[in-house]
Amino acid sequence: MRAEILPWGLALNIFRGYLVAVLSFLALPGAAWAGTFDVPYEKPAVTVVVPNAWHPNQSPEGVDVASPDRSVFMTIYTFETSDCREARDDALKFLTRNGMTIDQASAQESVQPIAGVEAARTRYAAKEDARDRQLLVIVAPVRANECLQIAQWGAANGFQKNEAGLAKIVASIKRTGK
Repeated sequence: MRAEILPWGLALNIFRGYLVAVLSFLALPGAAWAGTFDVPYEKPAVTVVVPNAWHPNQSPEGVDVASPDRSVFMTIYTFETSDCREARDDALKFLTRNGMTIDQASAQESVQPIAGVEAARTRYAAKEDARDRQLLVIVAPVRANECLQIAQWGAANGFQKNEAGLAKIVASIKRTGK
């Protein structure tokens, strides 16, 4: 009788081992979540690809991303307005509400192409938790009365270390045409 029970017990133990292995893999930070994201989720204006090893978090409004070493952070959202400067100002207000002090006088403006349109880039010096930070806000029209809003912030050495990854994420942004 004991010989009949053992195969079922052995099968149960093997199944538990596989279950633990699968759940452990799914719990790896970023491994299950990196990929292509719609922004915003319900009615996407753009898609963005986040590489493996980066740490994305999607919400209905957009995607928040942390670099692999968590020294640089990025938000990618859309903002309803016909004037993309309002989207830039909204990003600054968001970061200020969350404890960042932004030196408006340090603003350096430039342009770059993103998703087939001309984007306005504004770089700022900032402080967060009494530490120096760099802040880059990028805005671009993506649909009638809707602007892409990207904010990147972190320590200067974090920007340097993660420059290729940040550029890859921004270059991956494509308009959906929806």
